[in-house]
Amino acid sequence: MRSINLMKLILSYTTILTFTACDNNVEFTRIIVGTDSCSYMERVLVKNIPRNNVIQSKIMISYFDSIGLSINNLVESPEIKYYHIFFYKSTDETRRYFIDKNFSVAYDGNETYLGSIGVLRCKRDSTKWKIEISRNLGTAENYDIQGPQTEEQYLQNECDSIWYRHDKHDNLVTYYGVDKNNELVKYYMELKNKKL
Repeated sequence: MRSINLMKLILSYTTILTFTACDNNVEFTRIIVGTDSCSYMERVLVKNIPRNNVIQSKIMISYFDSIGLSINNLVESPEIKYYHIFFYKSTDETRRYFIDKNFSVAYDGNETYLGSIGVLRCKRDSTKWKIEISRNLGTAENYDIQGPQTEEQYLQNECDSIWYRHDKHDNLVTYYGVDKNNELVKYYMELKNKKL
């Protein structure tokens, strides 16, 4: 059974699919990069994405929730320990580089990289998951740093046994491992809860 699932993933290696989000004319081109012995990766080119960083992040989360590999898919493929989706603005350069595989084309990663969502199987319990979003906040002003300045945060972290526990002090709720008061975490949890 495991080898069948792995074969399905490998056969998807060159799949390029385009999806459109009707409400705001955002278009996604999904490029299945493929899998190795323990990871699965894809790239998504996004056309007509709004400039607002929080809205961009919500679009990435929504895409992951509706089109990306689900936790159920990953449970059925125990050989996959890590799943990663990289999001880029769809430009002439990124399309030529990622779709046409014209690696002589230069694209500006600082301007075109939107962020990523990574899913990691917990080491101590392979039935639990850690999901993290990384977002491009713009070009770093510190010239010692190459590339875009990014911010990472957990959307879900089941690797910590108390990540759902909360303490109340002075009307302040602290969630361990994940800030459930964060707008992106709330959005992710709303999407997740709709499926339950």
